[in-house]
Amino acid sequence: MNKKNDINSKLFLIFYNSLCRDSFTNETNLYELGLSIGSKLVNDFCATNYILTKITTDKEINEFINKFFNQYLDLNETIIITDNFIDLSESMLVTYGKEKGVDLFAGILQSIFKIIYNDSVKFVRKNYTIQIIK
Repeated sequence: MNKKNDINSKLFLIFYNSLCRDSFTNETNLYELGLSIGSKLVNDFCATNYILTKITTDKEINEFINKFFNQYLDLNETIIITDNFIDLSESMLVTYGKEKGVDLFAGILQSIFKIIYNDSVKFVRKNYTIQIIK
């Protein structure tokens, strides 16, 4: 990773973490919080809009989701995406409130992917997975 990308990803992580920290004190519904965070990411980071408008295949969507979790959330885990499911490991979710943390990520992805899908696709929690309903 070059220096500029490293700085950008650290800034993004700081922004994301501050949103989570500030919002957790005011909101109880993690899915709604995720929607709010996703909207702010899309509105405040032009790169997200640019990247998403270039995505056209399921493979590219899967790659974006893996990069989102690993680069922006600094997880260093492979996210398994199969048959319209995003499998999040229990170990990863310890940091983000166990099973309910999936609601947060489902909301974020719902807001981010609105650029591609409008409202035709839903991201919903099912235990430790996010189901992509098309």
